[in-house]
Amino acid sequence: MKKLKEIGDILRGYGVELSGDVMRDYLQEVESSHEFIPHSEEVALCVALLKTWEEKGRSVVFIPPFKEGEEYPQQVIVGLLASDWPGMSDSCVAAVHERRWNIRFMKGFVLEHNHQKLGAILMAVELETPQAIREFCQEKASFIKSLERASLGSWAKRYLLSKEARKLEIYGEVAEAIDGLCKEKEREGLLGKDGEAVKFFASRSEAYITERKIEDLAEQIITNFRFVQKVRRLGGRAQVWVKNLETKGGTLTGITIAGLDRDFSLNDCLEAINRTVPGFKNKYNKEFITNDGITVYRMEITDREGRAFSKRRGEAIRKGILKMASTRKMERIKWMESLGGFEHYLRAIIPFLLQEYRSTGMTQVYISVSRSTEESIDFKVIIILSKEKSERERVLFKCIQELEAVKGLSILSARPPKYFGKEEIDIIDLKADVSTFKTTEDIYEVIHKKLRTVIGDFRDFDEGMRRLEMGRFIQVKEELSEAEDGLVRAIYYSLDDFYRATAPVEEIIEEIKLGIEVLDRHEISGHEFVVEGRNTGITLKEGKKLPSSTLIGLAYPSKRRLLKGFLKLLQDYGVTMSKIDVEESTLLLLRVTQEGRPLSEERLNELLQKLRRRGSVVKTKSGKKPS
Repeated sequence: MKKLKEIGDILRGYGVELSGDVMRDYLQEVESSHEFIPHSEEVALCVALLKTWEEKGRSVVFIPPFKEGEEYPQQVIVGLLASDWPGMSDSCVAAVHERRWNIRFMKGFVLEHNHQKLGAILMAVELETPQAIREFCQEKASFIKSLERASLGSWAKRYLLSKEARKLEIYGEVAEAIDGLCKEKEREGLLGKDGEAVKFFASRSEAYITERKIEDLAEQIITNFRFVQKVRRLGGRAQVWVKNLETKGGTLTGITIAGLDRDFSLNDCLEAINRTVPGFKNKYNKEFITNDGITVYRMEITDREGRAFSKRRGEAIRKGILKMASTRKMERIKWMESLGGFEHYLRAIIPFLLQEYRSTGMTQVYISVSRSTEESIDFKVIIILSKEKSERERVLFKCIQELEAVKGLSILSARPPKYFGKEEIDIIDLKADVSTFKTTEDIYEVIHKKLRTVIGDFRDFDEGMRRLEMGRFIQVKEELSEAEDGLVRAIYYSLDDFYRATAPVEEIIEEIKLGIEVLDRHEISGHEFVVEGRNTGITLKEGKKLPSSTLIGLAYPSKRRLLKGFLKLLQDYGVTMSKIDVEESTLLLLRVTQEGRPLSEERLNELLQKLRRRGSVVKTKSGKKPS
């Protein structure tokens, strides 16, 4: 009662009035937490730390023996003693949290020992399961080393901690601004533990963060997040935002671009900007890519005099980038057409769609261009869903009805449904009148919208393909880490879409290596025609090499029109062809098989000789071949 009265008097001095029963409950809760480590044990722990300090003369970590009990969570007591310095406790807490452990209790104070100030930290690490206890025991030695290193003070460490503290302070202000600007459904994606704001701050320097206004940072983060969502929702449609911003170094024109990584690169964006505002200065650029292949580029630029561009120029930059993105996409479509149309895709797509449907239970939709002219674009829509749902809701009929009701869209054909067990496959061919829509992406958007009104939510299979190919791309980049990153990326995305998704990664790496070698020889030769070929295979678990295909690379000046002639020479083989233009040169990569197997050495040499003769033929000014 005396203690209760004493605390009550102190609270009244604070201006806090509580009834006896409420104060008693609060006091019990506080004391059960505050006295987490009994006072006698705290003293004993400090004595043990001082003794070890005398022996070692440097940072000490002491963990008393503990027994695994029957109740969880359990707490492990940890004591630490080191030369005191500002930020020591923050550094040590980070060493615990990086292992994803929680701290239940923590107490820090200064001990005077032999005229030296020592920082003492006592904490209880909370472990929630028997498995967590076992993992702690396994990691105990490395954890102690981490704490010892974290407790060592230095000017550099104090400097870095102060910088991170400033970033953390700004993060709080930006998060508050985002919270006031975003929609409720966006909050987790923006401010959650794996949200856009955390990723943004983790990947930007302290200088970048502190030199820009809070509202500009918040707006940039929200735009990044929304653009990625829109690219997913709109079938890969590129998004561009241009806005001037004030920095400590002056006014800049900020540009944010989002789109499919396979559709265009940072260099494509920079070239598009340069065509609109020649001679611009690139003050800052950053890019990141999601695990499903959506890239966000951020650039901050000025004119030649170091000034931001006007709103009119900014709008011209935005339109120039969008035009570039649309052009690149149509180039991919036309290249696919030149290799024999869409039917071979169909054979590759459907097994993937079925596999995805069976593993997720979610309706799958694939939309792609099968043919294009200046006046119209033909789309092929493939839907895989439950046979029972389709028959019950007359899905195919309703989809046709909805799509045909859109001005500018007409149905070319709708094949009778095909059944694979409990799954139904519907294929619809559409024609879109280009003059009715602003962009190709607008057509994708309206098709998506109309399909959703009939079948509800579905998975755009293109997203699944992008996730698959992104995982493969990471493997390719790791294996070819010494090659120029931009060239590896360009060659990888020039490969046939379904070849990228289905071919062994080992073979893809060999094809890209061949492409780089051929381009190097082409450049060294003064940009003469170069052709090289070899057989490749995949390595089995036991180390045996299994032949898979023949790879051929050709490089020549882009002004020469050689593709048609090469195709004639290859008409007796199974060929997957990829083409990429690098500055003023063209690279062709061929995967060649005969009856599903690589060519014999004799047949390969014969084909290479024919390709060399075809590539070496130069027409005279009259257009005739020299005799």
